[in-house]
Amino acid sequence: MSPTTTDESEAKIPKSDTLFNVNRNVKCGIFPSVYRREQSEIFYMDSLVPPVLGEEDDEGDTFADLPWESFVNSTLEANKDNQEVNQDQLKTELDKVEAQLRHGDVVNFSDYRLVQGYVVYRLEPTDKPLLLKTYMEYGYGAPCDFSDAPKGFFLEAYDTWYYYHLPDCLWPGSDSYDDVMNQIEERKKNPKYHSVSELDYGDRTVDLSRFPSDYVLIFEDGSDELLPSWHTLEEVACDGLTSEAVARIKQRYQHRRQMQHNITSTITHGLFKNKLPQDVITHMTQFIA
Repeated sequence: MSPTTTDESEAKIPKSDTLFNVNRNVKCGIFPSVYRREQSEIFYMDSLVPPVLGEEDDEGDTFADLPWESFVNSTLEANKDNQEVNQDQLKTELDKVEAQLRHGDVVNFSDYRLVQGYVVYRLEPTDKPLLLKTYMEYGYGAPCDFSDAPKGFFLEAYDTWYYYHLPDCLWPGSDSYDDVMNQIEERKKNPKYHSVSELDYGDRTVDLSRFPSDYVLIFEDGSDELLPSWHTLEEVACDGLTSEAVARIKQRYQHRRQMQHNITSTITHGLFKNKLPQDVITHMTQFIA
């Protein structure tokens, strides 16, 4: 983009509706835990905002988490010599985007499928957003942190999605929990099976000495029938589930479990005491609303 003025006082930035486009065809709703929309919203970032990706692994692939603040700083740095862009206005516009981001929203830095797609991890409104890279070659895989999302949650962002489930990081009460547990029990009884999933069609076998902890279960969201697909962690490392990524997922999972435990304990204590402190009620409202 060539500069059109050298006068910094006249430097401009596109209005927010040209900086990013938001799919607004959703209705807000309340889900248990951390999902605050009925469906994920997708934010398409304009070419003014460069595709700032996370750290690359040894093979040059990008799977690392991307803190929102790092993205903002990189964007400001990339535009510092652009005479068409006022840094303060750019920062203000990016802050407006941040204020709209909810847990499970999709941020896409590319107009080609979801190859540079990220899903927003933001348990509470006061948390700084963390962008988690989507899985698979074209970005159709939802990171394991969102395996508890309601069925169909991401279909507004794209019509084909795959949920990745780590057996050590399951959420009782989620839409897919019973399906995952049934699949685990089925594979324990019948480790040899015929898969009809397009991801691994054909005869398959799970190694019971490693099953289920060293495996990941993938469901296609939006299909008319359940098409489960079991893969070892080594097989899906190229999708984004490297050993380092799995470790971070488990760490976030434990943190979220502790948050829920603390809230549950506070509610239980308050019920028995017949009173909840106002600051606790406020916190609870922020967490589930």
